[in-house]
Parts: sequence; structure tokens; C-alpha cells
Amino acid sequence: MTRYFRYEFIEYEDFLSIGSAKVFFEHRFSDGYILAIVTADKVEKEKVLRHLRELGDERIIVLLPKEEFLSEWALLRLAAVRSLAKDEHFIEENKALRQELDLYEEDIRYEVNERLKRDFMPENGGCYVLHTSRKEPHIRTGMEFNRYLSQICEDYYSLAPRINHELLNIQNVQGQYLKARNDVVRAILDGKDLEEYERGSSPQAMVYRAAFLRTGLAGEEFPLDGGCRKIMEEIEDFFVKASGYLFRCSMNACRAKIMGCEKVCFRCFLRGNFIC
Repeated sequence: MTRYFRYEFIEYEDFLSIGSAKVFFEHRFSDGYILAIVTADKVEKEKVLRHLRELGDERIIVLLPKEEFLSEWALLRLAAVRSLAKDEHFIEENKALRQELDLYEEDIRYEVNERLKRDFMPENGGCYVLHTSRKEPHIRTGMEFNRYLSQICEDYYSLAPRINHELLNIQNVQGQYLKARNDVVRAILDGKDLEEYERGSSPQAMVYRAAFLRTGLAGEEFPLDGGCRKIMEEIEDFFVKASGYLFRCSMNACRAKIMGCEKVCFRCFLRGNFIC
């Protein structure tokens, strides 16, 4: 399944001051968080891990550098160079320095980026990868880290619908697939023959096959996906209770832990409920 982790740098003291993991998920959508802890002092791994366990959210991963961050001076130089580059009066009086400033900025950026890659890319061995319940992994490649994140999602969203289409299985579908989704939904609601969508490479056909055929919601070629079954049960329960408030609760439940259904797919399933 396609999942999206938000990557965020956070200072050590700020991390320890967080009282609830809800602050990460209340206002911005993400399936999980990767928190890269920045500190100029060496910190105790056990202290960070203890607070991570206190937060108790399986969707949060912490990257803790094995060495203190020593690039503060480079960042100050970078800020100074950029400030001078924006100073029109300074540049006017020192035109020959403009190119030198650009080259100097490039050198500083390279220095900082190399340090960030060493400290916050697990495959480089410069940081601990901490999780509230999982054993610390030994990451040797970027692909291994991606598999680690995928397994966390597999466990947390264990009944997520299996929608094998990255442009559909997202928070907000856009472009031609937005139109294609609407076309398919309209055809379902109008009771039209959907056989034309069972083959071909049009966006409408790909949406129909990914969201309805291969999930078992339509036709008999594929078994009904377990995650889709849970979503449909939630939708049917909403129809029985028939309340706007309960509908919002229904959608939130389908997008929460275990089911983890993306908003776009939920809407497809809602309309697809009329197939039966």
C-alpha cells in the first residue's frame, strides 16, 4: 500500500516537551512521522526512547544522531551569506563579490548537507532508528529503511484496502484521475453498463479496475478484499443509522488505525455501495 510519512526536524528539548502524539496528526495529514532530532549536545538514547514510549504512537519513528550536531557555525555562515546576497546596497558596492558569495554559499550547503546525510540517513549508520515497540533495526540501505516503514504501516493499518494504483490511493486525487473517478462514480449511480471499463488503458478503466474489480467489489473474478469488506460494513452501518454526524464519524473511523482508508478511496467505496 502507498503510505506517506512526514519528515520533520525537531530540537531535543522540544521533543521531550511534547505531551501527546496527537499534536502531529491533528492538523496535517500523514500516515506517520519521522522525527529527526537536532541537538548540539550528546543525548542519552534511553531517555529519548523512554519519552517515545510515553507518547505511545506506533506511527512515529525517531532518528537520533550518534554524535552531536556540530554544524551550527556553518548554518550561521550560510545565513550571513544569504543576507549579504539580498542586500542590494552591499552588492552594488561590491559587484565582484557576488559570484564569490554564490560559490561560498554552495560550499557551505555542501558541508551542511553532507553532515545531514551522515546524521539522518539511517543507511549511513550515523543515527539510531527508534520506535515505541519495535526492536532497533540494522539499516544498511535506503531500500531496507523503506521496507521498515512499510512494515510499520502494514501492522498499524492491518485492514487497509488494497488499492494498487498510486494516483488513486492518495489523500486528494487530481488531474485526469479526478475526472475519471467522477465518471466511474456517475456511471455506477446511473446504473450504466460498466463492461467497457473492464479493459483498455483509459483513466476511467484503470480507476474502475483498481478500486472495484481487483478489490472484489464488482464482478466475480477476484475475491472481496478484507479491508474493503470492513469499509463497506462501516458504510452500511451509516446507512442504517442515517445521520450526518455519524457519517463523519464513519469516514474518520475508516481512515483511522486498522483500516487506514484514504479519503479518495472511501468516496469510491461509498458510491460503490450502490452497485450491490
